[in-house]
Amino acid sequence: MKTKRKLALAAAISISFTVVGNKPTKAAVIQFIPPTDQSGQIFTTNSNDGYSEGRGFVFKALANTTINSVGILQDLTNTSLSVEIGETKELTGNVTIGQNVLTTLNKTVTTNGLQWIDFPLSPLTFLKDKFYHIEFSFQEDANQNFFYTQLDNPNFTQGNFAFINGTQGGDTDNFVIPAIRVNTTENTVTVPEPTSILGSALALVVLGAMKLKYQQRSLLTKKMPALK
Repeated sequence: MKTKRKLALAAAISISFTVVGNKPTKAAVIQFIPPTDQSGQIFTTNSNDGYSEGRGFVFKALANTTINSVGILQDLTNTSLSVEIGETKELTGNVTIGQNVLTTLNKTVTTNGLQWIDFPLSPLTFLKDKFYHIEFSFQEDANQNFFYTQLDNPNFTQGNFAFINGTQGGDTDNFVIPAIRVNTTENTVTVPEPTSILGSALALVVLGAMKLKYQQRSLLTKKMPALK
């Protein structure tokens, strides 16, 4: 009887940890695409199109998320491209005011048409509930400038990134967002789904009920007189 009880308790505990377990995810590339514009388009050719001021997006981290690269889809020729990542105080307006710059990288690039240009990073962790801004800039004209529109969806959520909003010159008063991607590492932890939380609560209820039943049986056994 004790063996069965132990096995049942072990199973319940296993269920609880299986449901609740917030295990690190595998490395994954996340490309930020507004749900209202899945295809994007080339807006301009042979133009800087605001990149001299900087273009990017601001977001809130829903969970600790570590990245080791960041990239942009662009068509450039012998162009000095920079990327800056900073922790901001705001999610709207000019988010660069008072921001804490975490890293700045630069390289001269030439692409073969529209191509992803990735910058390797030392592992950088976005902390839960903090605000961040990723911005690319260059002074020359691009051969083509590709954007997604956000006219009907000024901000959106993707994975551990929420309130994603495109910026120009660090300001969210802007209706497009560049094609940007990051590579998350295995240290990243995903946000638990509501169903997982419900499953956890259910498992705890089961454990509590089993414990109470066992205590009642033990008490009843102690009170029963021995048979002669």
